[in-house]
Amino acid sequence: NISKKTLEYYSAARTTMPGFNNLLNLKKEKLKSWLVESKDTPEDICFLIEYAKENKLWLILTFHNIDDIKITKWDTSKEDFKKILECIKKSEIRSEKISKII
Repeated sequence: NISKKTLEYYSAARTTMPGFNNLLNLKKEKLKSWLVESKDTPEDICFLIEYAKENKLWLILTFHNIDDIKITKWDTSKEDFKKILECIKKSEIRSEKISKII
């Protein structure tokens, strides 16, 4: 099993399977992550952040490219990224690297 083999070399593995992670039942070899796409609005992402906070879940956001020139479906504008960061700050949730949580 590749997922279990991963933990022999790494403390965790992040997928691009959308979803939330429950810290009480954490599957370190299959961490779920929201891959932010160009079609996602800051309001969409803020909704996910609030949902995670209200339900005491861990949300991992994955950004591939932050630039004002959107070429691929994975690009996020600088303005949208700034709005998402403001939403994180306003929500007062803890923001950490994966390595700090695991």
